[in-house]
Amino acid sequence: MRKRNCFTKRLILMVMLCLSMAVSMPCSVSAKTQQVTSGNKKVDKKAKAIIKKTITSDMSDAQKVKAIHDYIVLNCAYDYDNLLRGTIPSVSYTAEGVLLKKTAVCQGYAEAFKLLMDMMGIPCKMVTGTANNGSGYAGHAWNIVKVSGRWYHIDVTWDDPVPDKKGNVRYSYFLIPDKKIDDDHKWNRSSYKKCTTDNSAKFIRLIGEVSETMDEAVDALYDDYMLHKGSQSTIIINKKLYKEGFQYDLFDGLAERYGLRFYGWRYTEPVEYGNYYMIQFQDFSC
Repeated sequence: MRKRNCFTKRLILMVMLCLSMAVSMPCSVSAKTQQVTSGNKKVDKKAKAIIKKTITSDMSDAQKVKAIHDYIVLNCAYDYDNLLRGTIPSVSYTAEGVLLKKTAVCQGYAEAFKLLMDMMGIPCKMVTGTANNGSGYAGHAWNIVKVSGRWYHIDVTWDDPVPDKKGNVRYSYFLIPDKKIDDDHKWNRSSYKKCTTDNSAKFIRLIGEVSETMDEAVDALYDDYMLHKGSQSTIIINKKLYKEGFQYDLFDGLAERYGLRFYGWRYTEPVEYGNYYMIQFQDFSC
């Protein structure tokens, strides 16, 4: 009996020691990948390397989605020249086109995004349908992804400027509901999960800080301009700030406060996120 009690005590001590070590061990820097394969070893190896480089264990699923969204946009260009010539190679329709060749069309973007989501264990589907490219509706592919228990659309292709602009990332199609993407995308809704949750302001702070006053907006534009060296600047403002001539008041503030004088620039129409607008500026000329 005494030997058995002694053995039990030792077992308890060993379990407690293991538990204490587990608590004190630091988290892995990068997220573990699931056993998922594209059927191409080089593509799988590259996908795992991207996850290791861009994803950390303390990220939320929304942060992981944004990191992969941004990586693809910044490291792949839409195969525009081949599209115009009618000579798109088959590789541009695949994840290999995105991850290895760094050139692809919508199907390749959607397949690469899905592969990376699958490897991280984030539910994701590829959607095939049509989208209005300005001259009418044509075949198109994008994704829906599940974040915080809800499904959202994400079109990485349409968030990548064409022609390609180095360092530029758009967020017009980042985690949006059916009713928003329906403006220019069509699909068989019965074949896919419903995306009924308005993104509202839920994900807006992933993109940047929210400016509630004009002074804050001026500072935010200056900081982002300096950070990205003028290639592209993004600000997020309370809807109440936006009115006719807003952009001119904003640039007057830049000139007055920071001495930055711009005589030309391009900006996107405000993208609505609940009570906020996201506006992106680029092609500055002094």
